[in-house]
Amino acid sequence: MPDRDNGSDATLPRLPGQFRGLSTGDLVADRYRLVRVLGRGGMGEVWEAHHAALDRRVALKLVHVDAAPMRARLLHEARLLASLRHPAIVAVHDAGVTADGIAYLAMDILVGESLATRLERARLEVPIAVALFIELLDGLAAAHAAGIVHRDIKPDNIVLVDRAGQLAPTLIDFGIAVPLVGDGVAPDRAGTPQYMAPEQLRGLACDARTDVWATCVSLYEAVTGRAPFMGPDLATTASNVLDAPLAYPTDVEALDGKLWAILTRGLRKDPADRTASAAELRQALAAWLARRTNPPAPPAPPAVPEPRNDPAPDVFQALIKRKLTEV
Repeated sequence: MPDRDNGSDATLPRLPGQFRGLSTGDLVADRYRLVRVLGRGGMGEVWEAHHAALDRRVALKLVHVDAAPMRARLLHEARLLASLRHPAIVAVHDAGVTADGIAYLAMDILVGESLATRLERARLEVPIAVALFIELLDGLAAAHAAGIVHRDIKPDNIVLVDRAGQLAPTLIDFGIAVPLVGDGVAPDRAGTPQYMAPEQLRGLACDARTDVWATCVSLYEAVTGRAPFMGPDLATTASNVLDAPLAYPTDVEALDGKLWAILTRGLRKDPADRTASAAELRQALAAWLARRTNPPAPPAPPAVPEPRNDPAPDVFQALIKRKLTEV
């Protein structure tokens, strides 16, 4: 990867970022050389960067200098991710705040595309989607075991990568994740409305079941091409999440009764009635996929009795004699 000092290499155009004077080729935190913008949001941006000393490409997440709460949230995200080691969760390598007050987070750079981008082309075949979400739930269960609730699971935050020649999911953006305390996390309404569970939308405490809801919404979207409660506007979407029944997608033939039962349980409005954990949801989906991939053998036909050589019982002998007499 090319490197340069203060714009002296004309082969790298200076592409501006949203920060004060940051452009392609600039150095962040004395070690990360900016290469190109990977994405931008309302509060910050993500760059591909090069750590020269380690010769490592990273995704460098930056938060605006005038957004102190978001800087604190990014560092909080770094601490959460640093506590997790799972292939389905993006790995974090470094975090801090520059002398200019820019908060940064260095993560694995993922070569692939988001599930949202993939779904713009076509929905997934049901078995493929279920297999991907089983892997994702394995990582999410690890996060829950560490006491972390993501609270913003959605196709945009699921990156599909090539892992050992197989398509695999990686969960990103733990920026609004929070540690579990007692029976749930502190309430607030952070999240994406069409994927938020009813309790989250109401501003109530969240727990692992909140992530189960969002995971099932995302799986529903993966196999149907549409989010189940999405409305034409925010108010309608919120109303649908809170009150509308889950509509069965009649255009997905492979969505059988058993899988539908798993989805509907994960999307119960009352968290007390919902699938209790990512681990439980994973187990249910894995059992469904195993039955579909290796269906049970059909029952053997009943055995045909061997012809009997012994005389018929007396009752049948009498019946035969009577019929012969009647002829």
